[in-house]
Amino acid sequence: MTTAAVVMATLTVALMAVGANGGYHTNWDAPFLYACHQGEILRSLHRVHNNRKEDRRWKFSCGGAPGEASPQTCHRTDYENDWDDHMIFQCPSDNVIAGLQSYRSNSKEDLIVVCTLSKL
Repeated sequence: MTTAAVVMATLTVALMAVGANGGYHTNWDAPFLYACHQGEILRSLHRVHNNRKEDRRWKFSCGGAPGEASPQTCHRTDYENDWDDHMIFQCPSDNVIAGLQSYRSNSKEDLIVVCTLSKL
């Protein structure tokens, strides 16, 4: 097998692993619910914005809590923002975010986020 064939086969497998949505956990103009596995917390967020669609797509990364902490007792918050409004959210003491949920409104071109909190 030539080097080019090996590279092409590797690229094909990598793209299949990422999936048709480019590795994003959300789609354009769609609600989403993302939750980390039990015992994990949200470690990173990455978003890309599309001006034509006036929407965002998100990638999330989960992992273990810092130190010996172990998330327990998950619950959902109320809506953390309103349509066409900024969201400023700070976890209560000894809490971490373990998931996010969003509803989309095409007429308002916005989203509302509900956070899932885990008590450490």
